[in-house]
Amino acid sequence: MRSIRHEKPFYGWYIVLAGAVIMGADIGIISNCASQFIKPVSQDLGVTRAAVSMNQTIMSFCYMLTAFMAGRIFTRNDLGRILKIDLFVVSAAYFSYSFASSTLQLYMISVIVGFGNALLGALCFSVIIPNWFIENRGRAIGLSFMGSGVGGMIFNYLAGQWLQLYGWRMTYRILAVCLFVLMAPFILFVLKVKPSEKGLEPYGSHHDARALDDAREHEGKTFKEAVSSPAFWIICLGGAILSACTNTSIQTISPHLSDVGYSASFAALMVSAAMGSLAIGKMVLGQLYDRVGPKLATLISGLSSTLGLAGLLFCRIKPALALIIWGAGLGAAFGSVAVPIITQSVFGRKEYTAIYGFISGMTTMVTVVIPTVNNMVYDRFGSYDPAYIVTMALSVVAAYIFTSFFSRLEKK
Repeated sequence: MRSIRHEKPFYGWYIVLAGAVIMGADIGIISNCASQFIKPVSQDLGVTRAAVSMNQTIMSFCYMLTAFMAGRIFTRNDLGRILKIDLFVVSAAYFSYSFASSTLQLYMISVIVGFGNALLGALCFSVIIPNWFIENRGRAIGLSFMGSGVGGMIFNYLAGQWLQLYGWRMTYRILAVCLFVLMAPFILFVLKVKPSEKGLEPYGSHHDARALDDAREHEGKTFKEAVSSPAFWIICLGGAILSACTNTSIQTISPHLSDVGYSASFAALMVSAAMGSLAIGKMVLGQLYDRVGPKLATLISGLSSTLGLAGLLFCRIKPALALIIWGAGLGAAFGSVAVPIITQSVFGRKEYTAIYGFISGMTTMVTVVIPTVNNMVYDRFGSYDPAYIVTMALSVVAAYIFTSFFSRLEKK
C-alpha cells in the first residue's frame, strides 16, 4: 500500500499557513481588537459604551446569518472568487470606521465589515482545510486556527500603543492597512480551495485511506435528521451559554481593567496575553479532545471559562490576573475548536457543513446581544461585576449540560 507522492513540502501546509495569517489578520484585528475602541470612541463621540458596543452586536448578527447560510454559500459558489472580492471590501470598510462621526455611521459600516469578517474566518477554513487533508486533518485545523489567537495577541498590544499615540481614528487606518497587506498575498496568490486546483491529491491519499475517507463522507445524519434530534438542540444550548460566557470575558478585559485602576497600556498587554493564551489553548484543547474524550475535555473548558470570569471579578487582587489568562486559553477556545469536533463526532460528515454552520449560527445568536447587554450593565451599575457573576453561574450550568449529555451518549 503506497501513498500518492506529493511535492515536498506538500502545498496543503501553505494553505494552513494562509489560513493562520488570514484569520490572524481578519479575526485578530476586526474581532479581537474591538474592545480596545469602546472607551475612546464613546468618549469622543459623547455616547454610552453600550451604543459603541452595538458594533460588535451587529457584526455578530452578520456572522450568525452567514453561518446559517454556510452550506449554500460554500458549496454552490466559487469560494476563491468570493474571498478575493471580500479582501478589498472588508479592508476598505474597516478603514472607513476612521471617518465616522455618529453611531449610525458606525453601524452601517459594521454591517459590511460583519459579513466580510464572517466569510474570511473560521467558517471558511473549516471547509477549506479538510479539502486538503485526509491524514493530519485535526493537526492542520488546529495550526490554522491558532492564527486568530496569535493575531489577537499581536494586534491588541499594537492597537493599545497606537490608541495612546495617535487616537482611535488613525489606529483604525493603520489596522486597516495591516489587514490588507497581510491578507492580500495569501488570498490572491496562495490560497486554493481544493487540491485539484494545483493538480494534487489531499494529504494522505493512498487508495485504502481515500476509499475509507470517501465512505466516511457519506456516514452520519442529514441536516433534517440532525435538527430533529434532541442532541442538536442540546449542543446549541450548551454552546450558546459558553459562547456568552467567553464573549463576556474576552470583550471586557481592556475596559474593565482600566476601570479598576490599571493603566491603559497594562490593560492592552493583558488582552494581548489573553490572545496568546487563546492561540495555545486551541491546540491544547484539540489535543484534550483526542486524548481524554469530549466529556472531560468539555468539562475542563467550561470550568476554565468560570475561572477566567472569576479572575476578572477579583482582578484587583493581582494573582487573580493569572486566572484571566487561563480562562482565555482553554475557556475561550471552546467555540472554534470544540463545537466543530463535537458536531462531527455526534452527526458525522454526511452534511457536516450545513449542520455545523447552523449550530454555529445558533450559538452566535447569544453573542449578538451580549456586548450590548454587558455594557448596559456597566451603564446601570458602573461596573461589569454583575455580568461576571451571572455568566460564572451560567458557565457551570453549561458544563453540567454537556457532561450529562456525553454521559448519556456513553451509555448508549
